[in-house]
Amino acid sequence: MNKYILLGAEKQAAVSAAQAWPDRHFIFFTDQPIIDGWDLPNVEIFKVDKPCYPQSDDFESDHHLPLCPRWINEKSKYPLNKFRRFELLTVMNYLSQEFSDIILPVYDQPPKNEDWIRKGNLFHHPDEALTGKPLDVISSYKAYECGTVFQKYLDGTTDYVVTGNRTNSRSISLAVFLIHRQAFGREDFLFAGETVYHPLMIDKSVAALSAMNHLGFFTFNWIEQKNNYFISSFRPVPKGVFGVFTKSGIDCLSISEPGVHIARSGIKYIATPTYSSYKRL
Repeated sequence: MNKYILLGAEKQAAVSAAQAWPDRHFIFFTDQPIIDGWDLPNVEIFKVDKPCYPQSDDFESDHHLPLCPRWINEKSKYPLNKFRRFELLTVMNYLSQEFSDIILPVYDQPPKNEDWIRKGNLFHHPDEALTGKPLDVISSYKAYECGTVFQKYLDGTTDYVVTGNRTNSRSISLAVFLIHRQAFGREDFLFAGETVYHPLMIDKSVAALSAMNHLGFFTFNWIEQKNNYFISSFRPVPKGVFGVFTKSGIDCLSISEPGVHIARSGIKYIATPTYSSYKRL
């Protein structure tokens, strides 16, 4: 049985992977007090005090998969990129030079006189999404280890997600989702969506991955406003949608065949998280 070490298994993607591949063995690592998946026969769960890279021979595997950037360190084989850094400010500033027409820039301080949204720099900011004028956004800022960046807030948008895995320079698996419902709180949850075929998002996402020399899992957040399309975020981790790939006949954990392997359109996705930590931040 193939063994996969999932680091940061409090994320939605952990149970999604275990359910998508019941014939594979998954070891969940987490530093959170409550996670889902304990009742799945192909899952073991290990609790640690803080994010780390498993050292024991019991955890030898070619597949150590960080599900949150908190768990990426110098020993991680993947993800990789040309910067060897994954902060949103670094990635989006680079992409805005290469793809200025489709990147919604982020800043370490919000300029004046517009509405802004606050985001985590290294990973999802563990709090509700906050928008408003610069003074309001900054004054309610609470420091977390993720850091904080600011982005212009666009109202009246349609949300999309492009997620998948770039296993080598010639092989990419991806799915494009039209998002019906998502939520941002302690974690960011994708509740409902449907796969669509969107050539512009596919081509630009693939081009951005190539420009960054990115290898490993990825998630782009796209937004549409008045027929204009923008990348609003990039994270080097998967979303909890592995079942969509298996339904499309795509093994996105280990695919190596050349080409862009796209999940078929029309697959509906609905999820309900069953456990969440209530410990105060």
